[in-house]
Amino acid sequence: MDALKNKWQAIFSPYQLFWEKHPALLYALSLMLGTACGLEYHHVLVVVAALLLLPLINSLKHSIRLMLALLVLCAGYFFTTTYYLFPDLPQKGLEGNALIEISSISSTSTHFGKRWTYRGTIIHFDAPKTTGRNIPFYLSLPQNDETQRPSGEFSYYVKGRLRKSAKSNNYVFSAGKHTPWYPAGTASGLVEWRFRAKKWMTEYLHSHIPSSQSAVFLSGIATGDFDDRIMQKQFGRFGLQHIMAISGFHFAIVALFLGLIARLLVRRRLGILLVIFLLSIYFVFLGCTSSVMRAWITVIVGLIGALFGKRSLGINSLGVAMLVILIIDPLQGTNLGFQFSFAATAAILLIYQESDIVMQQMFTKRSLSQVIEMNFINQHGYCFLTFFRQAFALGIAVNLVALPLMLYHFQVFPWFSLAYNLFFPFLVSWSIILLCLGLAVHAIFPFAGEYIHTLNSSYTQSVLNYTYNMPTRFDCFLNVENIPLSFIMIYLFGVFSLAIYVREYLQKQEDLLAIPIMN
Repeated sequence: MDALKNKWQAIFSPYQLFWEKHPALLYALSLMLGTACGLEYHHVLVVVAALLLLPLINSLKHSIRLMLALLVLCAGYFFTTTYYLFPDLPQKGLEGNALIEISSISSTSTHFGKRWTYRGTIIHFDAPKTTGRNIPFYLSLPQNDETQRPSGEFSYYVKGRLRKSAKSNNYVFSAGKHTPWYPAGTASGLVEWRFRAKKWMTEYLHSHIPSSQSAVFLSGIATGDFDDRIMQKQFGRFGLQHIMAISGFHFAIVALFLGLIARLLVRRRLGILLVIFLLSIYFVFLGCTSSVMRAWITVIVGLIGALFGKRSLGINSLGVAMLVILIIDPLQGTNLGFQFSFAATAAILLIYQESDIVMQQMFTKRSLSQVIEMNFINQHGYCFLTFFRQAFALGIAVNLVALPLMLYHFQVFPWFSLAYNLFFPFLVSWSIILLCLGLAVHAIFPFAGEYIHTLNSSYTQSVLNYTYNMPTRFDCFLNVENIPLSFIMIYLFGVFSLAIYVREYLQKQEDLLAIPIMN
């Protein structure tokens, strides 16, 4: 028995150590699996939950953590089964009366002209022989007159048709052009304020950025709303859709820019508080999408840790963000943005470092003293190879999880994304930096701000040309059909489990090397 226990300990020790250091991620994953089972039961979810929690069956300390994880999992399951009720709809949908609550309003360009896109929740849906509650939906209305647009300041009673989208699990609510919207009560004023603030920012950038394509791209980067279908298609050719979503990449650049300005104006602790305040305003401006909330929470946790002189672990911050988002809205776990955002971030945190170590076998890492001794040309060559090595290692880490997810959801993967993601995000980062700089300078010195905007317009247009000017004959895609969900779940679990094991093993080796040898 003791031999079996020791063998068990040797096998699962790395996982146990990992969950000891990152409990927030353990509870977040437990909550996600519980809510997923509550929404749509699948046997693979139970298998993954068992594999996730099995290593904790060892000691009293781990058993307590196991019980808490099981409690969170069950809470997620029972909450979703009681709070949500999705009606069984025919293919063409059902007519009924709905009480809707709006969460966002945006303008979208389509082949039939510009339309208003509303997203929110159907609090209650009443149709013949069926009902539903707390159903996420989107609704599209033609843009005729601004005064005819239903305001986001109210919740409404509306009669319309509810159906399920053929391309996704989203629900579409259609209301007639002349269907009356009856206010049912006052809603949060943030929805309407956010819409008008984004509209003002878009108009400002279109009036100060000479290139129309650059203006569209930069306004999308600033507001998180891209309504140009052509630009979306061009970015999709090269697997660059993540550039068009506000994420940790954008938040980190904005936080760095604000931090540099704050350090010039105030002391360090006050500067951190100022950055937290400004980033929170930016978060409210963008809205509570899963990628935005994850990026904001992760950055804020890191800043709060720096405020108190504590170093926050990125994986723990990721777990906290996932836990908060799922508590606020358990349905976010089914959102594609949520899945890609958290999976890619977890891959960066868990796999990138090990991937970079492997790449160092081909591109040897040099010490600072060795680099200083190189001549001018070799120094620049080494810096370029280092950038390439790190970008390639990052691409390997992200694509290990992004590629199967893309094939599962879209059945297609653009091969050129492997090359474009090595350099394109770096180029776009300078557009974001110039945008932040232009906005800040324009508020104080308008003439200098106009110059920066013009410079950014030319630079961003040259970056966009890498997508718009690439001939279509170079497009090359990997097409795969009907990948089962069970394969994706087991694959992702296996990749991240292996990453955890390797990470803890390498950490143990570093700890052993750090122990002084006594003579």
